[in-house]
Amino acid sequence: MVIIVLFQLMPLFVGDTMREFPGLCGLFVAGIFSGSLSTVSSALNSLAAVTLEDYLKPVYLKIYKKNIPENRTGFISKLLALLYGLVCIAIAFTSEHLGGILQASLTIFGVVGGPLLGVFTLGMFCPCANEVGAVSGLVGGLIIAFWIGFGGPKPPPLTLPVSIESCSIESSTFGSNSTFEDFEISTENSTFLIETSNLRLSYMWYVLIGFFVTILIGLVVGWTYSMFCKTKPPPSDPNLFAPFVSRFVRRRTSRSESSSIEVKNYIKVEKLDPRGAIVSTSTESLKQDMSLL
Repeated sequence: MVIIVLFQLMPLFVGDTMREFPGLCGLFVAGIFSGSLSTVSSALNSLAAVTLEDYLKPVYLKIYKKNIPENRTGFISKLLALLYGLVCIAIAFTSEHLGGILQASLTIFGVVGGPLLGVFTLGMFCPCANEVGAVSGLVGGLIIAFWIGFGGPKPPPLTLPVSIESCSIESSTFGSNSTFEDFEISTENSTFLIETSNLRLSYMWYVLIGFFVTILIGLVVGWTYSMFCKTKPPPSDPNLFAPFVSRFVRRRTSRSESSSIEVKNYIKVEKLDPRGAIVSTSTESLKQDMSLL
């Protein structure tokens, strides 16, 4: 058996050390598949449920003025899970271009998690943020993060050779005994790709970059929209902010409410008959809001 890629070492080790014990190799393979499929199945079902509840049902209600029939929601949920599964299979074919498993997972979580963390932070700590700024910041952060994460070249990480050619140690699996010779790991191609790329950033920075880009775009776009559109934002709910920001919002709200005085003027209304005699008398209140300067 010839080892071509690094991921073949673990199956080779299992087959070499556990072949004397019947069933252990199959148990190892079953453990790998069950561990991965349990995570994938829960993720696909969650994505299908969120898409159905938060996107399809509101759109269907807005267009047809009624809810989706209950006998069709199950089929739609299964269809969405199937579509997301096909997307995962398509992404699996491109995973070989993302480097190792750790690098690929941190790249995907970084380009998506950074902007999401930014938009939640914007809503929890910035009372001046609005809907337009939050959406613009999220979209801008995702675009920048995806461009940095997938736009540049992805040279494979340098690893030790996996070939046992010229290995001097006897192996019961391969049965070869030869003299070890010096070898060199060529880094010319990967070094050239890294030096000629403008995106010479580690995948560890993707979360931080997406986070700050989302915050910056959200604040700038939100402030610009509120200044030029002259729209009065709705009152902020203090319970939606962080504790120390919530106290500031409550003080500001109470200060603005105390600056308004409600003045009540009561007027007396008398109804007269044609001869000028008073028929009935009533009292009405005239309310007027005044602001203290």
